[in-house]
Amino acid sequence: MISVTGDPAVDAVAQRVSALDVTANHLAPFYSDNRPTVIAGSTWNTDLKRLLVALEIVRTVVGEIRIVIAPHEPSDFGVSNLRERLEKRSWSTRTLKEVESIASVSGVDAVIIDRVGVLPDLYTVGHVGYVGGGFHRAGVHSVIEPAAADCR
Repeated sequence: MISVTGDPAVDAVAQRVSALDVTANHLAPFYSDNRPTVIAGSTWNTDLKRLLVALEIVRTVVGEIRIVIAPHEPSDFGVSNLRERLEKRSWSTRTLKEVESIASVSGVDAVIIDRVGVLPDLYTVGHVGYVGGGFHRAGVHSVIEPAAADCR
């Protein structure tokens, strides 16, 4: 007899997605503006060096896209530095906290995740996902979260 018991890690992620409240402050603004969205999770500087160049190319080909970037460690300095890098490339930026306070992503090209714990939820608003760590010695972050959220 074969018995399938599941995988606790996969089951927990799937349960989180199925119980998601799309009206939550950190999600609702994205659901009301469904521009093509790239979610880049758990990114390191080594990822961003390549990713920002690639996103520039995508933006010229596709047109209006939004990026949501979650630094691996969203310190105040790291978020500020990322914002500066994006704005130098002509991306209009907001932090997730700012998006939540105005309840809108209208006119925002790049959202920087400024806290931990919300990335699995945000994968649900993405059309394309990038999982960070592949260009860093730490290795790739979990791909279970974007897969469960149907973020390709």
